[in-house]
Amino acid sequence: MRVFRVGESPVHQLDSEVPMDARLAAGEQLLERQRHLLETERKVSDGLSRLREQYKEEIRSIVGAEAWDSHQEQYRELLSRFAETRDRFARTPAGEKKEKKHEEGLKKEKHEFYHGLGFDTRKAIVTRAKYVKKARQILDASLEADAEIPDDAELEEPEPTSNPWTWVFPPYNHQWTYTAASTGSRGSRSRSLSASGVSGEISLWNRMALYGADDSDWSKTDIMAEVGFWFRMPAAGLVEVWIRYRDIDTDYTGRLWDESGCSDANVRQLSRAYLWTSGSSERYSTVIDYRRGESSGSWARGGPTAPGAILSRHLFSHRSYATNEWVDVRAGVRDMNYFWVDDMGCRSTMTSKWHVDHVAIRSTGAP
Repeated sequence: MRVFRVGESPVHQLDSEVPMDARLAAGEQLLERQRHLLETERKVSDGLSRLREQYKEEIRSIVGAEAWDSHQEQYRELLSRFAETRDRFARTPAGEKKEKKHEEGLKKEKHEFYHGLGFDTRKAIVTRAKYVKKARQILDASLEADAEIPDDAELEEPEPTSNPWTWVFPPYNHQWTYTAASTGSRGSRSRSLSASGVSGEISLWNRMALYGADDSDWSKTDIMAEVGFWFRMPAAGLVEVWIRYRDIDTDYTGRLWDESGCSDANVRQLSRAYLWTSGSSERYSTVIDYRRGESSGSWARGGPTAPGAILSRHLFSHRSYATNEWVDVRAGVRDMNYFWVDDMGCRSTMTSKWHVDHVAIRSTGAP
């Protein structure tokens, strides 16, 4: 064990002291954690896919099966021209002006296409709103709201005194990244993620885009990165931590635009800091939660802090541990990027780069 001190409090880095049975158990628990994440995402993906098919079938019945089927080739060709627009014009002021004019022409053509079908647009609008709400409910049910801890009224970390807090600094013993989801009906999705136990840096980036939206299209990415260490419980109780994140680069941007029709959208960008301990599940604290409805336009939101600034999060484990029990402790960030659109294009990007400066940790059962 390497021990040094902050003030009068001990600082530990544990590695070779951890018994083999604790290490093996932690490996099994990590696999179980992955299975749980996969199963949760499978339910969300299957639910949204089924909902999309139900919605399309209901719209088909409103338009009329014969009219719907006879116009599908024309409709798909129109959507493909929307999707190709981005690659047709140079990324210059003149090119973007031409692109905008071209998009306006396509929107007019799409509006005329819908008008020519002669269906009940009011009924379609009511149906659209119903399915956007159902999609939102499927997503919200997957977020494990009971694992969320609200912002603490106590905004300052504990001062290093003779109390039983232990300070843990890089290098950390563990690093882990995971793509919980990268799924959707159409469009493009890309992401990168990394974690370094040596430096304490965790980095997440993801981008989604869809041009040429159908009556119901959705896309979702869900990625996480963490660093961790071993902690031996000095007394039975919960694991309590202050995680000190230093902002390297955090940014949340996007654009939503109307492509004509019964347009609607539900966009959400959610970034959460979390604590995970062995044999348990994540405890979350929201860093940013951006939501947008069908209003067209762009957004650019920086993170909750400026580069170099500190963000501290006070969290507790999801279960208790026995005296002298070895606990695998992880500090991470999880980013979810999501949209459900109806006749609207969307581009959505999230960046989360943090340095985990240190973690202050103790057992709630210690005197």
